[in-house]
Amino acid sequence: MKYAMLGNPETRRLYIPHLIVAQSYNCNAACIGCNVIRDDVNISSKEMKKLIDLWAEYCNRYDNGKGIFHLKGGEPFMFDGVWETLDYVVNKGLYLFITTNGTFVDKEAAKRLNELYKKTDGQVIVSLDGSNEEINDLSRPGLYKSAVKAIENLVNEGIDAAWNYRIHKGNQNDVKNAVRMAKDLGVIQFNDLYHAKIRNRNGNLEIADLETVLEQLEELYDDGYKDLLEFSTEGIIRKVASGKYTLMDCPLGYEGLKYIQPDGKETSCPNSVRINDINKVSRKYHGRLVCKGELYASTQDPLYRKVLEKRENLIREKISKLSSSRNQEKNQKAIAWCFSRNW
Repeated sequence: MKYAMLGNPETRRLYIPHLIVAQSYNCNAACIGCNVIRDDVNISSKEMKKLIDLWAEYCNRYDNGKGIFHLKGGEPFMFDGVWETLDYVVNKGLYLFITTNGTFVDKEAAKRLNELYKKTDGQVIVSLDGSNEEINDLSRPGLYKSAVKAIENLVNEGIDAAWNYRIHKGNQNDVKNAVRMAKDLGVIQFNDLYHAKIRNRNGNLEIADLETVLEQLEELYDDGYKDLLEFSTEGIIRKVASGKYTLMDCPLGYEGLKYIQPDGKETSCPNSVRINDINKVSRKYHGRLVCKGELYASTQDPLYRKVLEKRENLIREKISKLSSSRNQEKNQKAIAWCFSRNW
């Protein structure tokens, strides 16, 4: 099942309701730039079932009666009672999405997932930031072999596997190799995640040059990788230019999008924050739910803002060149940082 987080900008509703749940922040990795808080807070298996019941009931009343349950983390396969939870999701008729670093997706786990996906649709998304171990270790040290093996195990079981590739300066020239590798592995969707400057206690990743990335994606898109890159930055640019998408609006605050944290707090997006301290931000953000990328761009160094301006101008210029005159007016919308796709 290919997927992008899209909705109706007039009604501000997602086409398919999407619940993202981090049952726990427990993880066996120490990735550079990961903003997950490491603590012992978690949602119990009993509470998870109640949450799934409520979400299934909500989705049954939604437009098409279908909805997505997306398990993230932390590392989902470290969660207490995870297989019981996954089975419960599927039996409620929900689409099942899982984002994992792949370390626990061995052959046996892939077989168990195959039994689940016989009953529903969805995808397992594996995080991998390089086409080889050296490049991946720049941001995800020690995880390359297990991530690749996880993808192989999933594909061998006929499960739709997607690849999340977090782009930074250290791997920006590897995109072409990674996409080709993804196709060889049998991945159905390649997500290029072009985020804000990434830093945490493990180190920092410098922002990539978007022009370098887009040059590679454009070449690949026209060279037999169109299906794989349908919801990549390049793919969405093409859809916007053709008029299939009328904007690249951020779904933050859209009806049908929820994110539940291990402490039970609810927000609309894991990349958002609500600012209630007027001393920390400009008045226009006070009390608002704000994208962290937007907030960072507005409150940090001028050099970084120039990078973002270049990024937006580059995308607009590319869309303008590809658009017919009748689609030009539709595309004068703000560009969302994560580009309104699965991340």
